[in-house]
Amino acid sequence: MNEMRNQNELDAGTPGGTAPEEMMSEKMRPEGAPDGATVRTPAGTMPDMGQGRPEPSVNVALLAKWLGILFWVLIVSEISAVLADGDVTKSVPGLSVAGQVVQTAAVIMYGVILLKISSESARYRGAAICNFLTVALSILMLPVAASADNPLAVGGSLLAVIFGMVGGYYEFMGHSDVLGDVDSRRSEKWRRLWKWYLAAFLGIFVGTVLAVFIPILGMLVMLACTIGMVVTCVLKIVYVFQSAKAFRTYGKTV
Repeated sequence: MNEMRNQNELDAGTPGGTAPEEMMSEKMRPEGAPDGATVRTPAGTMPDMGQGRPEPSVNVALLAKWLGILFWVLIVSEISAVLADGDVTKSVPGLSVAGQVVQTAAVIMYGVILLKISSESARYRGAAICNFLTVALSILMLPVAASADNPLAVGGSLLAVIFGMVGGYYEFMGHSDVLGDVDSRRSEKWRRLWKWYLAAFLGIFVGTVLAVFIPILGMLVMLACTIGMVVTCVLKIVYVFQSAKAFRTYGKTV
């Protein structure tokens, strides 16, 4: 008799004669549902066992908010930079002054936002410091900015370029870092964009030197790299918007 009982249990699949399918249906049946109730799940999905998406290592809500604001500050900064260019606004000198004021305020605001989110990546703090140094340098250089031959003006311009490149590196890498747990593909895009940005900058430098020896070739290299720099700046604006959107979307699904 014991052998027959054991055989029946084996045929049923579990001790006590309870089939695996029945056990699964008991686990999947909602609390309070009558016996025999059918539990349906969407095709190709598993029932929710309480395991949601992994919690990211960054504050998604904070980044979604401030990167969204950073996007608009970046647009204001780029527009004001065009207005601040004396060659563009020769016919309206007052517009150039207004552009310089707005651009300075936008750069300061940009640095403040980077400090706000530096808790999520230390690289943002480095980018913010470079932003503030650039603003301080531009204010200090105002008395000699009009004299292109002044050694102080040349030295100040070189320092501004260095601060801009170092700050750009920290910012791009910071964006890549915080996106690592949320959107790895977009995180890699930020790293690739930095390489394009650096290549365009070095190309302009090489073109400038080359123009001394072979003017036509140097000018062509500078033109191509300048276009590349413009494209990179546009992509940066797009990527900041997409990054903010990625954090907003992720925050709604976790």
